[in-house]
Amino acid sequence: KKQPDAPENIEIISPAKFHELLKAADTEILPVIALQGFTGMRRSEALRLKWEDVWGTDGFVVLSTSQTKTSRRRLMERCSALEEWLKPYRSHTGPVWTRSADSLNHWMGRVRKQLGITGLKNVLRHSYATYKLALKRDANALALEMGNSPQILMRNYLELATPKEGKQWFGILPKTVAREKLLKVS
Repeated sequence: KKQPDAPENIEIISPAKFHELLKAADTEILPVIALQGFTGMRRSEALRLKWEDVWGTDGFVVLSTSQTKTSRRRLMERCSALEEWLKPYRSHTGPVWTRSADSLNHWMGRVRKQLGITGLKNVLRHSYATYKLALKRDANALALEMGNSPQILMRNYLELATPKEGKQWFGILPKTVAREKLLKVS
């Protein structure tokens, strides 16, 4: 008999840990963290990204065939939380990350240890997939964004988080924006 494929051992971080990671990031690395966490792109894809890819298409981050693991162009939605985190970078051009992959790995390793974040180097990608699938429940659309198959997404990420946790993940805003929203409600 054919045995069903066992799901991978997926490690994700909580929305609270993601927020801590964003707050710990300096201005140079913040865009990489925000882009990975709010679009699900791989770290290798983030290293190849240019600001023109982020801002060139209204509402989407575009990865060209030369930037993706699968050599397929992908459009990833720029959610409102990502827009807010990247607002200070709106006029930037050129590469998003200007340093080496080793320097990114060094910073990530240090901060992950400091914050108690374990998991693979693509823990933000895994977390994104988990929370997006919990929130939207549409593996086909998510598969297009992530360059994966719906079957893999369903097998590995379905039911790892609740819709409430998904809302928390995509509701993480910079401190200034969160404060402004509170003042409007008051």
